Amino acid sequence: MGLSSNEASNQIAFLLTGVPVTKFGKTSVRLMLSPALRDESLDPIKLLNMTLSTSGGRSVPLSQIGKVEIREEEPILKRRDRMPTITVQCDIDDALQPPEVTTELEKSFQPVRDKLPAGYSINVGANTEESAKANAALGSYLSGDDRLACSS
Repeated sequence: MGLSSNEASNQIAFLLTGVPVTKFGKTSVRLMLSPALRDESLDPIKLLNMTLSTSGGRSVPLSQIGKVEIREEEPILKRRDRMPTITVQCDIDDALQPPEVTTELEKSFQPVRDKLPAGYSINVGANTEESAKANAALGSYLSGDDRLACSS
């Protein structure tokens, strides 16, 4: 049909989710190219009517390339300390300090925490978690008989 498996795969990825074009910045932010967002672009039924383009400019219905099957799939569950987990990450403005941001986020999450059912929680990680681990290790060391000695 004038369309390789790789070309078909790239076109389908572009139509469904977009494709990375380049990376920039110190945190390697990916710049994505995707079609204009439309409600129907996220509708799996629209896959049946999707068409791909050959290098010659001819449109080929996806149904002529392969069988389209829409079915549910079990999600990949991430776990932390054996508990199913959703992790949220972000970068902060360089002018801010992580403890300040954490304090503000803690305040904004409190109403959500108050409404969570039993067995669910929102836990802070990152710098706050690592700092707590370091403080606990130092605290146990300093509370023993062997105390740090400073000499001048």
